[in-house]
Amino acid sequence: GISVAVGGDAGIDMGGNDGAERGQDIDELALSAPHLSSSAPSVEYKVVVPTYMRWQPVKMLSRKRCFKDSDTPFILAHTLAFLDNQLIPRERVTLFVADKAEADKYRNSLKQSAW
Repeated sequence: GISVAVGGDAGIDMGGNDGAERGQDIDELALSAPHLSSSAPSVEYKVVVPTYMRWQPVKMLSRKRCFKDSDTPFILAHTLAFLDNQLIPRERVTLFVADKAEADKYRNSLKQSAW
C-alpha cells in the first residue's frame, strides 16, 4: 500500500489495492500509458511524491469552481486521483513529507480513503 516517509525513513504501510483491481473503469486514454501499453519487460519502479500541506481540503488550496465546497484532501482530489486513473498500484506510491506532524496529518486525512 501507500507509505508515508519522513525524511530518510523507509515509510509506513498505509494499505491499499494494486492497479489490477481498479482497472474496470479506466479512462480509454489511460490505457495508452507506457506501463500499461508497452510489450517491453516490466521494470520495478516506485513513485515518490514530495508533498507539504496537501492534506488540507481542496477548497482551501484550489480556485477551481468544482472544488469550492469540497472537503476532500487536496492530495486525494489531485495527485492520488491522477495516479489512480493511471492504474499505478498503490503499494508503489510513497508520500515524502517534512516531519512526523505532517505524516500524522496525511495519515489522518487518508484513513477514510482507499489509499
